[in-house]
Amino acid sequence: MSDVISLEEGRRAFGANSEAYNDARPAYPPRVYDILRDQGAASQTARVFEIGAGTGQATAPLLALGCTITALEPDERLATTLADRLKHYGSLLTIMQSSFEDSLLPSAGFDLGVAAMAFHWLQPDSALAKVFRLLRPGGWWAMWWTVFGDPADMDPFQRRTQALFQPLSRSPSNAAGSNRPFALDKDVRMAELHAQQFRAYPALFRVPRFWAYGLCMSFSVGAFYAFLAGAPLAATSAFDLEPGVLGFFMGVTTLGYIFGSFLSGRYAGRVPLTTMMIVGRIVACACPIIGLTLFLAGFRSALTLFGPCILIGIGNGLTMPSANAGMLSVRPDLAGSSAGLAGAMTIGGGAVLSSATGAVLTQNNATYGLFTIILLSTATGLLAASLAAMAEKRDLATAPAASSPTASQAEGG
Repeated sequence: MSDVISLEEGRRAFGANSEAYNDARPAYPPRVYDILRDQGAASQTARVFEIGAGTGQATAPLLALGCTITALEPDERLATTLADRLKHYGSLLTIMQSSFEDSLLPSAGFDLGVAAMAFHWLQPDSALAKVFRLLRPGGWWAMWWTVFGDPADMDPFQRRTQALFQPLSRSPSNAAGSNRPFALDKDVRMAELHAQQFRAYPALFRVPRFWAYGLCMSFSVGAFYAFLAGAPLAATSAFDLEPGVLGFFMGVTTLGYIFGSFLSGRYAGRVPLTTMMIVGRIVACACPIIGLTLFLAGFRSALTLFGPCILIGIGNGLTMPSANAGMLSVRPDLAGSSAGLAGAMTIGGGAVLSSATGAVLTQNNATYGLFTIILLSTATGLLAASLAAMAEKRDLATAPAASSPTASQAEGG
């Protein structure tokens, strides 16, 4: 007898008496579903895939929350029992008799993926890679187990009954070479999740369009951060503004961003992403050009300092939604990793420009220096947006070859 139950054997074992299995399997605590509901992961609009649904111990409560579920169950007997038990949910439940590895599911097609008492029957690396592909950007992944005591902290019942289990083969739910249950080895589980996300980064870094979108976002946000870092010094050193007046003027970029976002939402369906990005960057570039022109012409006031800065907000409102959508579209199967990198690049770009502004500006050069830094940032963002447009045009030109029947079949395989 093997020391460990094989993955294939384990997937078949529970179907030997599916009704008894269903009756004996304990329900999961309601708190599990409360957390999923409160986080917005499980709702009446949520599309969910479930790995190893069994006879529906987790499926039924999720259906009761209104979720639409694709339940994967490799064992025919368990799948039949599952269908009989939950047939009253109708079209909310689709049952696929398939292993997770062999299942054909749409990339980025789900809001939530779950594995209740099932994930230890999979190879973590390849399974998590597929989970990442199936979830939409911002989607949720939840896995949980019922653990019958901790071997590291046994209660009297466990100590008295431990000998009964010694001759039996171990489940993969107990890690090899360790008496710690798979579910309780939290550090390893989290490390597997993080490792899978990092594995996706090289594939994204190899796509020039991803870099163009990302740099456009970084320098767009960087211009705003430069404004936040330098405008107070420029205003107080040149015009000695009161805090309340300064606060009012600092809000102009926010008003601009609201207006720019409105325009972006109104015209996004009719204007290509890269066109919207370029227009936004041109509008933002107008801010430092107008500001420097006014100051060089002798028109020096708080209004000529802050007035043009509303264009930063409008430009960012036009640019940011399209640039973010562009980053996610580069590799839809890696949308989750794209979203994480987009956030990191945006915050990083803002931090660099903010620090540079603080390091360069003094009371003597605050006004001209601020507009110069904003001009460099917005111009670099415009260059990145233009490169994104060129890369997109090149990719579209090569798309017919990539979408030929032979290429599509190879990709699907």
